[in-house]
Amino acid sequence: MRIYKATEAEIDERLALDKRFSDAAFCVGFEVESEIPAGFCDLQDKIRDGLEREFIEKFDDREDRSKPWELNGSHELFDFPADLIPSERIVVWLGSDILSDRLLGVVLGYLERCRSGYCVIAAVCSGREIVGRNYLGRFVLNLEEIAVEESLAPTWTKQVHLLPIDEER
Repeated sequence: MRIYKATEAEIDERLALDKRFSDAAFCVGFEVESEIPAGFCDLQDKIRDGLEREFIEKFDDREDRSKPWELNGSHELFDFPADLIPSERIVVWLGSDILSDRLLGVVLGYLERCRSGYCVIAAVCSGREIVGRNYLGRFVLNLEEIAVEESLAPTWTKQVHLLPIDEER
């Protein structure tokens, strides 16, 4: 697996590509709604919800969310927006406190079990809470590579040990 630093622009450029037409793309993307295959939305929901369940199992803060109107309804350490994304990607917001080898193992293990071409885009914020915190950067992960935004690289280097960034470009 290739793990490397990338600029925000480099990541944006590759996220705009479509794996069907470019090997440089992170995943398959659809330009127009008519390209989206039948069942795509349900599959995306199933993959996102499954990964969220993995996060709850491994990183839950154990708050009672049976009455969501009493809480903000999301977890303190992570959030999975449920918006339709017209590509094979899942977005998650993370507090930097859970950025670790364990987190990457959970995501990679889940993607391997799904046997899909999906990638995960993780936007990382400082500390434990993802709401109202400073944005540190993001990483994009699929089964072949991890692109770590340059702004996130110092935090990654401190907290991730089994999957270090290859400093050569």
